[in-house]
This record gives sequence, C-alpha cells and structure tokens, in this order.
Amino acid sequence: MNKSIFLLSILMLAGSLTYAQEQNNNQKYLRAEELRRAYNFREATDIYRELISEARDTAFIKTLTIQIARSENGSGMLEYASRPIPQGRANAPRADFFHYVPGLEDGSWTPVPESFGKSRSGFIPNNALFYREGADTLYFSAYRKAGNYDIFRIIKGEDNTWLSPEPLSSFINSPGDEILPILSRDGKELYFASNGQYGAGGFDLYVSRFDQKKGEWGIPQNLGFPYSSPADDFLFINSLDKEFSILVSNRDNATADSVRIYRLEFELTPVKSAIGSAAEAARIARLIPESEERAQMAANAATSGNAGVKTVPEAGDYSSLVKEVRKIQRQIDSTLKATGIARNKFLSMSNSADRSSLEREITNAEISITEMQEKLRMAGKAVQEREMEFLSKGVIIPREEEKQEVQIIVEEPVKLTAFDIEKRSAGKLPFTEVKIPEKPFDYSFRIDKATEVIPDEPAAAGLVYRIQLAVSSSKSQNAAFKGINPVYEQKTRTGKWLYTAGNFNTYDEVSKTLSEVKKLGFRGAHALAYMDGKSIGVKEARLLEEKISENVTFQVKITGHPEGLPQKLLDAAREATNKDIARRIASGKALFYIGPFSTKAEAEKVFTALTEAGALGATLEEIKRDQE
Repeated sequence: MNKSIFLLSILMLAGSLTYAQEQNNNQKYLRAEELRRAYNFREATDIYRELISEARDTAFIKTLTIQIARSENGSGMLEYASRPIPQGRANAPRADFFHYVPGLEDGSWTPVPESFGKSRSGFIPNNALFYREGADTLYFSAYRKAGNYDIFRIIKGEDNTWLSPEPLSSFINSPGDEILPILSRDGKELYFASNGQYGAGGFDLYVSRFDQKKGEWGIPQNLGFPYSSPADDFLFINSLDKEFSILVSNRDNATADSVRIYRLEFELTPVKSAIGSAAEAARIARLIPESEERAQMAANAATSGNAGVKTVPEAGDYSSLVKEVRKIQRQIDSTLKATGIARNKFLSMSNSADRSSLEREITNAEISITEMQEKLRMAGKAVQEREMEFLSKGVIIPREEEKQEVQIIVEEPVKLTAFDIEKRSAGKLPFTEVKIPEKPFDYSFRIDKATEVIPDEPAAAGLVYRIQLAVSSSKSQNAAFKGINPVYEQKTRTGKWLYTAGNFNTYDEVSKTLSEVKKLGFRGAHALAYMDGKSIGVKEARLLEEKISENVTFQVKITGHPEGLPQKLLDAAREATNKDIARRIASGKALFYIGPFSTKAEAEKVFTALTEAGALGATLEEIKRDQE
C-alpha cells in the first residue's frame, strides 16, 4: 500500500474514533445531568468521575469537578432530610414572584434604590428588598464590581437618611450570587438564596442566625432537602403568624419564565432522617399535597391500563432531550436579547465607571452564551444520535403531533391544590437618601508628589512635636516644600509667615522624620514642642514625655456597628496593627476596642485606617493607668 494513503487512512480512523468518543461522552454527560436532577446523585457522580478520568479539556474538567461536588452535597442532604407537609402550590411570574408571596402582611417588597447599590441588567428575578415599616436596618443584594451579587446592610441615620451600605462578612457573601435576603420577624434569622455556597446546584436556600454574644451573623446553614434542590430555589420564609411556611422554586415549573410558590405546614422542630432512594427523594421534592398525589396516581394507573396503546420505552430519554434543547435555546435567545439591550445602553453612556461596570456585565453574558451554545451543541448531538437509533430499529420518532399513535406514559397534569395568592403593590421606602461618610483629612506626615498647604490649626491636646520648615517675610509657593504633607501656614505677630509640618507624639518620631526633611534640602529645619496647644521647649517636652509614657495608653473604640464589624473593617484593622480586637456587649449592642497602644501615634494610625474604611462611631481614647 502507498505510504501516504496508509497514513491518511490512519488519520481518518483516528478522527472517526475521536468523534465517536466525543459523542459517547456527550451522551454520558447528559445522562449524568438527568440523574443528578432526578436526585440519583450516586450514579451521577460515578459517570462524572468516569468522564473526568478520560477528559483532556480544562474547561470540561472544571465543569465535571463542580458537578461532582454538587452531587456529593446532594447525597449528604438526603442523609439528613426533612419531610414537610405540603398544603398547596401556585404559579407566579419569575421576574417579580415576591409580590405574590402570602403571609408577609407586616411589610412589602420594593425595588432596591440606585442610591443603595446597583442591580444587574437582565438578571431574573428582579432585585428587591423587603421593608417593614419603622425598620432601622435593611438587608438587600447589590451588584459588585467583581461581577456578582452580595448582601449588604444599611442602617438608618439621622435627618431621614441611611448611612453608607456595608457588605456582610465573607461567611455569608461568597464568590457567587447571594440574592433576596429576608429577615425573620424577630430579627434573629436571615434567609437568602445563593449559588456560591455549599449546595446541590443552582440557587440553594440558607439561613444565618444572629449571635447575640458575639454581636454578628453566624455561618449560614443550607436549609437542606427538600427546601434546597438541584434546581433554583429562591425564597423561604415563615408566615407572620407562623401558621405556614413559604418556599419558592423553579424545580417543577411549567415555563421558563415562571416559578412555583409552595405553601407548607409550619414545623417548629422538623424531624429529619435519611431518604432511601432517588425515587422517594424525587417524590418528596415535588411537594405535592396528599390529595393531589392520590389523584395523579389514579390518572397514571388509568393511562397505563389502556389496551391497544403502543408504548415506546426508548422515547422517554428522547422527549426529555428535546425539551432540554428547547430550554437551552430559549435561554440563549433571552440572554442575546438582554445583551443587545446592554450594548445599546453602553454606547449611550458617558460615565467611565458605569461603562466599565456594564462592560463587565456584557463580557459575563457573552461567556455565558458561549457556555450555553456548547451545552446546546452537546444536547443537539445527543438528540441526533437518539433519532438515528430510532431509525435503525425501525421505530417512528415520537413527535408532539403524533401522541395518538405513539403515546408515552407521562403524569397527566392535575389541577394544583390551590391556595389564595394575589399580587400586592410594591412598597416604598420613606426615604432613600444615603449619607456617605466624609473621608477625613489625612493629617499624618508624608512626602507625596505635591504639597498641600493648609491654615495652621492649634496643636492637639496633650504633648505634640512639629517640624519648623521655614520662616519668610512673604507667602511661599506650595512647590517650595517638595511634596511634604500637610504643611501648616501661620502668620506670626511680627507679620512673618511660619511653615511647620507633622504632629508627632514622641521625640524619637520627630527626630527620624527631621533627618528625612533635611535630606530634602531644609537644612535649618528643627523640632518644636507643644503641650495642650501651647509652645514649650523641646527639653521640657522630653521630660514630660517620660512621665506620660508611664501613666497613659491609648485605644480605638468603635460604636456604630452593633451587629458586628464588617469584613472590610476587620481587614483594615489587621493591616494597620497586630493588636487584639475586643468585643463587649452593652445594652444588647456590640462595642469594639482595639489596643492598647503605648503611643498616640500608633492609635491614630489605626483610627485613620478604620475611618477611611467607613467605620461608624470610631473614637480615639486616652486611658490613664489609674483608670484601668
């Protein structure tokens, strides 16, 4: 055989084998997804592991790893599962289903104001917060620059304003999305949905409980099966009178743009136990009231008893695959439409920050479209392969219009066990103005590119050292001080201009800084000393310093975060000092203390860092030894 023909034959054979393997893997993956969604987590995990052992594509391996984790989480949930008693269910639009949720007569849902935080364009359900009249603390989700929703807290301030929003800790906020937080009536539990925490896939439901002793929200707990499922579960809350509980999910919804609101019997302490099979789990997860379940069983029995009806066992997979293809295509179409709107909006924007944020949204959407298109390709191949299989067996491919000839046994739709729901009007916050804390002026000594000269202020109480830079008969230009900041300008009694810099608490500090200043060319610079704003000699100041250091320490106190310090303040404190953060409870609210510091300068450094990070109620305290 000609060598070139032989090589070509080998390449063609290798290509056909690769294509066949890819088709086989596509079928396996889709089969594993069906098993996972049907609560057969163990079999799904086995297939994922088999695929990951053969996979070479990095993105596919990452997807398989995630699905394995979700399946293992699902298996764990079935080991410790609840069996709530369903009372009824009703359908509602996915975009604003929260307006239909009963049992929350003490408040209402309202769109998250732009002054509170941004919402993601095209994200369904819509972003909303639950407001109870008179509430002084609200919880809501806002879209962050990182490209995800996090939960924020906002506290009512004075003069009909809200203080600047702050994100909850990283215990609650994950790299994924946290949405629709709602506080229990007693304020002790925070319920929310997340797709970034430990879960079985999609959005799962979680609760975090407030720790009164620590003054902070605890680590969130997954509500477990059947409240969380492989589908998207958006909301859980107990009714105001605790007569029933509400769960909202798309696990069994009729259309992609709707969800189902389930009413469950309220259980104070639900009994939990293991579930023996995937079939039992799937039955429980549907949350069908007993009367409705009996009606469905009777309808199925009557259908299966019909003689002369040709059944096609192989058609079950095919029907679900076709539905999956259509579902993915609808998702792609919807995302493409939203992305087109976002692109048009982007072109009309002038603010660079808004353009940057929207650009990230568009990029994320394009990535999502690419992933969905790949998923559609895999599902489409599986449909084609199933059709070829039908043709090879001489079986007519089942179509929707051919149900009279080839009937597939399915559960007949039975009328929902209804309970009353009606759309309530959106609420309105009494005021939406947010008070952003002013960034304090930085009085610490530093050398920057440019100098800022400010009017002289009396030296702070206590012992303070400064550096005299110059005395001149006329005002000096800012550039003359070579980036020293800030420079204090004072007109003396003789009409001359005095320029000083720094506020130092020890002679060692001022001496070290004085050496830096002289290197910049200020040869005549020297130290000045003040006690309670009055000028004193440097020698006298050094003697006072020794006495003060023996009798005084300093600490930073924070009072404006009664429910716990947010993560950004903890990070700022840890970056500024290694001193302990002490928590004390007073009148049910948490107070925080950082220190002690031997010098005021150390305490001021931490105080400045915390204030710049948005700390509320931060103060610097002097502690005398006889007060300890």
